[in-house]
Amino acid sequence: MKKYHRFKLRTDRLDENGACPVIMVITKNRKRQFISLKISVCPEHWDSDNERLIILDNCSDKTEKAENQKRKEVNAKIDDYANRAMVIEYDYERENNTHWTPSQYKEKIKRQPAKGKVEPFLIEHIQTLKETHRYGTANTFYCLHRKLLKFSPDLCNLSFNDVDVNYVERFNQWMEKDGISSNTREEHIKRLRAIYNRAIKNRQAYRENYPFGRDGFQVYALHRETEKRYLPTEFLEKLKNQKSDNPQNEYARLLFLFSYYCYGISFKDMAVLKTSNIVKYNSGEYIIYKRLKTQEKKSSPISIKITDNIRQTLKAITDHKKNIEDYLLPIVTMHKDNFSTLSRHIEIILRQHNKNLQRLADEFDIKMKLTSYVARHTAAMQLQENHIPEHVISQMLGHKKLETTKVYLDSLDTSVIDEAVKVL
Repeated sequence: MKKYHRFKLRTDRLDENGACPVIMVITKNRKRQFISLKISVCPEHWDSDNERLIILDNCSDKTEKAENQKRKEVNAKIDDYANRAMVIEYDYERENNTHWTPSQYKEKIKRQPAKGKVEPFLIEHIQTLKETHRYGTANTFYCLHRKLLKFSPDLCNLSFNDVDVNYVERFNQWMEKDGISSNTREEHIKRLRAIYNRAIKNRQAYRENYPFGRDGFQVYALHRETEKRYLPTEFLEKLKNQKSDNPQNEYARLLFLFSYYCYGISFKDMAVLKTSNIVKYNSGEYIIYKRLKTQEKKSSPISIKITDNIRQTLKAITDHKKNIEDYLLPIVTMHKDNFSTLSRHIEIILRQHNKNLQRLADEFDIKMKLTSYVARHTAAMQLQENHIPEHVISQMLGHKKLETTKVYLDSLDTSVIDEAVKVL
């Protein structure tokens, strides 16, 4: 989404204290409109790159703390205008309206109060995620936005105060009636909770009205309803030992098995593996990578020992289809200039891969929905059924939280994992 607004100082209008007014500038086709925010700040306190006041770190002096608080309040007011702008620009894009003028934009800004509103805050968060190249996470919040728009036609007027326990329960019931699985409903509500937590942190919502937690809506209560997402042993053995006559189905089967043998590696992580991810140790060769969804956080890399099953499956995949550049697998089919286009490219391929997996399931008479994610669940269940400790499974899957494996370790001797993987 193109950004048409920015915040800057009017350095040509210093007041008697040496402060400059902050203005909002709307620009389109070289035409501009200015909006006074009725705020004046000292130029040395202004960060022109971030278009906000500089917040002091580690304030100990009372005067500094008071000054810091004032700066945060000014930034909150600027954020308020930014939220309104994001909604207006999103609406223009959604309506495919390219004929608006900066003066019309300015009038909409004035008529649209936004502090404490859910939609502008959510849209701004999505934009921030995109700007920091977290496209997968941005897409999950975009999906939440679409669901909320269907559930609440007046979403533009919905404040965080309106999002109480009753609202969340009605949202869950509406999704259930719409045929959305408990797992997907859980993910949408977790995203809504994350936005609410962020709004509290940014003083756009009150902690006293929090609809989640011990006395609120229990998100993980939905988890108990989740249908099985792992392959029973009989179907797993069929996938391991029976080839498909259909080339696309056979390719999907091999990718599924590669994911399974590699501790349930996700499709996106699998797609971006490079030959450089293979590292030789004294005890053998390993695939070492960090999950895309956690690589910006302090998470340990995952080490996968290349077993005979992995080596044979990898050879069968590359014999079936040639890979490009230095990708380990032939999933990415063309060169992409940046991670954004690469991510979208992989998402398109994943949708087709899941369709091929479902056709494979029909061919093999597997009575369940077969997706790439089933490989991850199946690997976890096989490890658990063979009495592999949960903390070992946790590291093998790259889990950070306790919901799936209960224990998360920062490090583990690879020899323990090397023994564990023999059950796959």
